[in-house]
Amino acid sequence: ADCLLFPPRREAGLVMAVRRRWPPLPDQAVGRLLVDVSVIHRHDAGTGIQRVVRSIRDALPGAVPADMAIDHLAFDHRAGRFVTVAGEQIAGQPGSLFLGLDFSTDAVFRARRQLADLRAAGVPLWFLVHDVLPISHPQWFTAASRIKYRRWMRTCAALADEFLCVSPATADAL
Repeated sequence: ADCLLFPPRREAGLVMAVRRRWPPLPDQAVGRLLVDVSVIHRHDAGTGIQRVVRSIRDALPGAVPADMAIDHLAFDHRAGRFVTVAGEQIAGQPGSLFLGLDFSTDAVFRARRQLADLRAAGVPLWFLVHDVLPISHPQWFTAASRIKYRRWMRTCAALADEFLCVSPATADAL
């Protein structure tokens, strides 16, 4: 059994945490959720983090208001920015929220200017933190993995309006 696979109640709790903490939307905006699924869009290996990402992604339509649009995003390596999985450009608009659901270390770093532009346009940036193991247990990771993780964490810390953590232990460590 995969020790990183969350029971359905825990995954539902993560989705409900997003719903409870949702920022108020302007009256004129329908609302839009921009969800980064870059890694599982490119290749879903079915590992622990990817199972969590897939499970939350699949549960979001039932957890957000019915009139809220959900755009799944993937990182376009050639353009160096996030686009919808259909390849369409995204733009910041009031009433939207970016959710860094996937563990996209390179994408978040490379798209940091785009993310900063979204934030400047009034789009809150939230990131899901699965764990801090590359920092707490560096001996388990390669030097390159540790560098990428720290770079991702620094970028998120500089840009994020909120962090969601998969466990209280991760929240404490963060």
